[in-house]
Amino acid sequence: MPLRPLSMRTMLWRQWQLLPSSSTISELLGRIDASLPRALITPIHESHGGRVTSVEVGRNYVIFQPKVRVFAIGNVMIDSGPSYSYSSSIKPFFESNNITKLFLTHHHEDHSGCVGRLLADFPHLRIFCGSETAAIMKNATPPHVFPMQLYEHALYGRPSVVRKSDHDRIHVLKEFEEFGSEELNSSFLLKSPGHSIDHTCLVVEDNVFLGDVFISDSTFFFRADEDIGKIISSLEKILALENEKKGKFKFHCAHSPTLVTVEMLGNKLSYLKSFSSKCQKLHHNDSKSPEAIAKILFPRIYTIANLPLRIGFALCGGDVSPLNMVRSVLAGSGVERREIVNLINNSGRMQ
Repeated sequence: MPLRPLSMRTMLWRQWQLLPSSSTISELLGRIDASLPRALITPIHESHGGRVTSVEVGRNYVIFQPKVRVFAIGNVMIDSGPSYSYSSSIKPFFESNNITKLFLTHHHEDHSGCVGRLLADFPHLRIFCGSETAAIMKNATPPHVFPMQLYEHALYGRPSVVRKSDHDRIHVLKEFEEFGSEELNSSFLLKSPGHSIDHTCLVVEDNVFLGDVFISDSTFFFRADEDIGKIISSLEKILALENEKKGKFKFHCAHSPTLVTVEMLGNKLSYLKSFSSKCQKLHHNDSKSPEAIAKILFPRIYTIANLPLRIGFALCGGDVSPLNMVRSVLAGSGVERREIVNLINNSGRMQ
């Protein structure tokens, strides 16, 4: 089937804030998502040695293809993919691997989008995740799972809501707590915040499922809420575990590349530390503004040749941009998404 990219006009039309307090806007967005062409890419199934398999899903847009990979090992699936991929890819992948347990690395819509539908369709399924992710999923108010900006909705669709009757099937794991499975010898959760407030990795035997800890070893943009200091600490923790196990692990990435080497993780750590040092020097020694620093450290991004990329950043309303990397260094953290923090802290509604 030929790819059908969505037009730039469609992208522009979709870009405004998704207001969690407005049911009217929510209903409108649902109708837009249902009426516009899906432009799905052909799912790519892979085997990664041993018992690890994956399916890659995504949409084709004018200038890029947002894709994500869902893994399975034994009877455990790692992440659930975006909501639009449920019928065409995720449900068949789930059934073919006889999944009984699903581990969520974090709440972002490309990782948790199908959780509600999977729980509704498969009564035997149990969800396992960190406490913050569980709070976000359980405290959602229909028709939203959690507040989203429109570009997020356009890229990956609105996640399916977890019914209140399914809340007791979401189980919280503490860090290093064994994740029991009759088919797996050893597995546990590893906290790895930075990309998101609730990010975790899953260690299964000699495999580490990284979620979004690694997307590139030399990234040039951040989401506004990403915290470069916490990402550095998370990478150091993962590399320390790798050193303790003496090169035992295979690292699996939800976005390209599929397999990440320890050298690539080390390169990313070095890159982020070097970037942080350069930002601090330019700001404190040379009195450069964050905007000036971004242009100095990412000169190619601000050329005419990369105008489509900057248009893409603009369509995200500034939530994704090179400037956010600089701001994260200078501020010492990312910008909190208050609505997400409130979901985590609102423990009373989890009953």
